[in-house]
Amino acid sequence: MGRVFAGQPDLLCHFSKDDVDGVGGSLLECVALMLAPGSSREATLATLRALGKEAVRIKLPVWAYPCILKSLLDLVVEELPGAGGPAVLPSVAALFDVLAGVASYPQWLVERVSREADDFFEQAAPHFGWSAQALAQRKLRALREIYATGTHELSEAELCFGAQLAWRNSGKCSGRIAWNTLLVRDLRVVEDPELMYHEMVEHQRLATAGPSLRSVMTVFRARRPGEAWGPRVWNAQYVRFACWEMEDGTLLGDAANRELTAAIQRHFPAWKPPAVKTAFDVLPLVVEVPGQGPPRLFELPPEATPLVPITHPDNERVAGLGWRWCAVPTITNFNLRVAGVDFGCCPFNGWFLDLEVARNLLDR
Repeated sequence: MGRVFAGQPDLLCHFSKDDVDGVGGSLLECVALMLAPGSSREATLATLRALGKEAVRIKLPVWAYPCILKSLLDLVVEELPGAGGPAVLPSVAALFDVLAGVASYPQWLVERVSREADDFFEQAAPHFGWSAQALAQRKLRALREIYATGTHELSEAELCFGAQLAWRNSGKCSGRIAWNTLLVRDLRVVEDPELMYHEMVEHQRLATAGPSLRSVMTVFRARRPGEAWGPRVWNAQYVRFACWEMEDGTLLGDAANRELTAAIQRHFPAWKPPAVKTAFDVLPLVVEVPGQGPPRLFELPPEATPLVPITHPDNERVAGLGWRWCAVPTITNFNLRVAGVDFGCCPFNGWFLDLEVARNLLDR
């Protein structure tokens, strides 16, 4: 490691003697495994994971990896006969690039979350009236959590502000002008799928309780480090119309939900579709939570799925078509990212514009 420090003295502040020995030894072990014939994939991945954890522990910055591995590459070229030849060197260099990318990935995630957390708290400080000292302390507290766990916890007030801010910054949403009226329900402690389902029904009740629709977001727990998804709902919206494949090969219902309808029938063979199928049969919700067993199926009650008949003020024949659409567009297939934390299960509703309903019906 001496030649690394000679060329990059800024790295010295990240290392004690034990750190140098630990990281240097792990790097050399990775190189030996990757160059050795017959090395197992499992052994190499285990060594790379150990190296990544060691780098996070000592807070080794991502930019340092190319510097360190370049010196190791030079060492390998010097010590291994033929490694510096024109036929071998490009392959060895590419191997070191892969090693740098894989080994630095855990630290890259930590640094990304830290940057996003800092940016969020800078925006939150004026909203909450934090002093410069309070802002610095909040950043430090988050940074310590991130390095210890890979993520950090937001307060209820911070989560609410972050959700409202995300809506305000959603350029494609015409309703974002009302961002500061959004009701945010902090339900991060609710992880049982059945309890989540009941809270989803309550979400619909709150959205329709007044004389006009109210925008509501129900936030369940965040995705944890190492999880692919975290809690999620299979349905793209609370109210989705099934797509039935008829015996004559035609489709009845919303073709956009053909795969979802088939997946529900395949994974839940005990579920009984309606005896008489229509184009507007509401699909049940499927809730999946890591660590809580297999996905669960729940039928939404009629009061949670209000449908509006489609009519036209000048053309009575439109009413005769029997078209209907859901009154509350509660969407579930999006990710809310606040301060570097991903909330993949956060049902949210605004309201429909006439143009959106017409477009949805025409797309069918």
